Amino acid sequence: MISATRLLRRAVRGQCQTPRAPWRSLLSTQTDKQPEPAQPEPAKPDFTQLGSRIKQAAAAEPVPPAPSTPSPSPSAFQQPPMARRRPGSSLLDDLDQRLLKQKQEAQAAEQARQQASQDRKLKPIFKRKAEELFDENENLREREMLMKEAFAKGYWSDFKEVAKKGAKLWEAPDVMRAGQYSPVVPNVSGTLMDGRKSDVLEYVKQNKATLVVYYFNAFGEKQVESFIKPFLDEFKDHPHVDLLILNVEEKTQRAPILWLASPYVRFRTHVDRRPRTMIVYKDISEERKKTGMSNNVLGWVNLVDSTGRIRWQAHGNATAKELASVSSLARKLALI
Repeated sequence: MISATRLLRRAVRGQCQTPRAPWRSLLSTQTDKQPEPAQPEPAKPDFTQLGSRIKQAAAAEPVPPAPSTPSPSPSAFQQPPMARRRPGSSLLDDLDQRLLKQKQEAQAAEQARQQASQDRKLKPIFKRKAEELFDENENLREREMLMKEAFAKGYWSDFKEVAKKGAKLWEAPDVMRAGQYSPVVPNVSGTLMDGRKSDVLEYVKQNKATLVVYYFNAFGEKQVESFIKPFLDEFKDHPHVDLLILNVEEKTQRAPILWLASPYVRFRTHVDRRPRTMIVYKDISEERKKTGMSNNVLGWVNLVDSTGRIRWQAHGNATAKELASVSSLARKLALI
């Protein structure tokens, strides 16, 4: 046991420490810490004094004059004048008129373009100007047009149509077409087998009624023969009714063959038919299609008046009804 004397000495020397229990030392760790010194609070800005300084600086600086903005004129708020409509017309009528006008202008432009392309295609190459020959854009357009024409319809399409529908696509009616609604017969020029030069329109205007026959191959020749023989037997000596036979070769590659064989063709043609027969070396596909002769495998017969209008048309082998119709209609045209 520590004596009282020793405790007194330690207290005097400053080394006296009172023993503590362990649990009291744990509890006193938080309380033994000395408090941190308080920091001074930041001074708050004086906004009143700052505002007064800003006002004084603004009053001392001269203010530039504000730019003047022009006042809008009354006409700026006015709407543009609307087009006056015709009396009694509505808005829909005006729209229809505008659409019709735009459509007519587009059609006129397309027709002009097609006509220019057609004229260029038909114009001989030696008559074209140098700038036309070397115009790349025009040559590309012409090439595109030729490609479309070449692949628009297959080479064997006419044969396929005959194989599918037969050699008789339809039977001709027993009435004539009106003259104002009838197409003009395809006009081609050439030399008749008797040596006379003529064309189709020049030939048909000499008579009141003419049966103009077109065939393009031996198959069509046999078909039109069923019309020619009865027609010649009936109107052979009639002064106002005549016959014209056209042997047409549309393919450029086969034209020289027909030309070489023309003496044989003339030899096998009957003497009575030679003044009425002409060999043609020309592509008339566009002209004949416009008149209704759509297939070049078949043979076609057209009853034509003196103005060149096709008043009646048939194809293929003749039927009894068609033979009776062409006879009666030819008499009607010739006023017999």
